[in-house]
Amino acid sequence: MTMGYRSNVAIAVSKIAYTKSMLKQDLPVMLKGNDTWVIANVNEDAFYWSIEDVKWYESYDDVAEVMAWLGTIETEKETGKSVDSTTGKPYHWEQEQYGFVRIGEEHNDLDELGDPYYFDISFHREIVTPFS
Repeated sequence: MTMGYRSNVAIAVSKIAYTKSMLKQDLPVMLKGNDTWVIANVNEDAFYWSIEDVKWYESYDDVAEVMAWLGTIETEKETGKSVDSTTGKPYHWEQEQYGFVRIGEEHNDLDELGDPYYFDISFHREIVTPFS
């Protein structure tokens, strides 16, 4: 049994943001699918990752890399500093580009970044007993 404070994390990014990351080769190592505890999925609009039972400390290099990557996506959206590779003109985001939710062990420990609801990411807590 591993000790330490654990969290569950869900991340979604638009296909535009994902494609840009693949072209820039800056997709965080944690999200490349090398770990069995990182589950990746895709639909017609976005790429999704579910990471369960993880020590999500921003002092950890892999977590810091993910958070910096999401920060870059947010900055590009806010500043319009993205450039369309075909026209060379600034690209203005028409939609949300990412959503992030982290739920910790404590009942009030919750982080949300971006717009997780745009990507249909939601959360709930439940009570579990031996008889549930």
